Amino acid sequence: MVNNIEYLGLNVFEGKLYNKKTYIFWNKTIDTMPVYIQKMLKPFDYGQRENGFHHSISAFISDCSIEKLNCLIDFVIKEYDIKIDKKIFLQDFIAIADLDKNTHYDPIISFKYNNGKICGVSFYITALKDKSLVFSYLETVKKQLNLSCIPELSQLITDCVTKRYADMFQVSWDFECRYIKQNKIYLKIKNIFELVKECNSMFPYMKEFIEIEDFRFCEIAFVVSENKLNMLNLYFKPL
Repeated sequence: MVNNIEYLGLNVFEGKLYNKKTYIFWNKTIDTMPVYIQKMLKPFDYGQRENGFHHSISAFISDCSIEKLNCLIDFVIKEYDIKIDKKIFLQDFIAIADLDKNTHYDPIISFKYNNGKICGVSFYITALKDKSLVFSYLETVKKQLNLSCIPELSQLITDCVTKRYADMFQVSWDFECRYIKQNKIYLKIKNIFELVKECNSMFPYMKEFIEIEDFRFCEIAFVVSENKLNMLNLYFKPL
């Protein structure tokens, strides 16, 4: 089974395992969508969940532009009643993604399904092409997502990146049919031992979840909503 898995994800809430996710490579057409939407997307994985949404399908937004983002947002609002404050979202997304300068790899959209219907959607800004811009990326994310409202988390992320225990990786916006928006700030781990030690004061329970046989702890995401830290998402690659 491990050979078929691209990575595993664990959602940890207040020191307890809330959800386990398994992601596999998937490059089929999302044929439930109109052709004009399909043409914008390059699917790459399928995620199965034990709790919450049943599964997800994620795709790169090829040659992303503001026009394509507008089109995708309008589509999910109209067709699936996803609640998005379009003006605020685009303002933050564009400020961080810096689309005109092409500093990041293609953004991602992920469709979350329950009972065969899309009930949620996430937009991701992906990794930098030029790693020398990592500190600028970090500061822009902190500003646009108001991380100053969670000073302990803001400092932890800053310390992990500046000490080179991790790289700024992805940022996501999660939307559902309910109007509850959340963001995730992802770090790509470079030094597991030092990162776990750095996180210990805020998350002393984290070390209980990072050892999975035949897998390597590779990413951590901090889930925030309404200026509060809600959850940790931990990700693992097969060895």
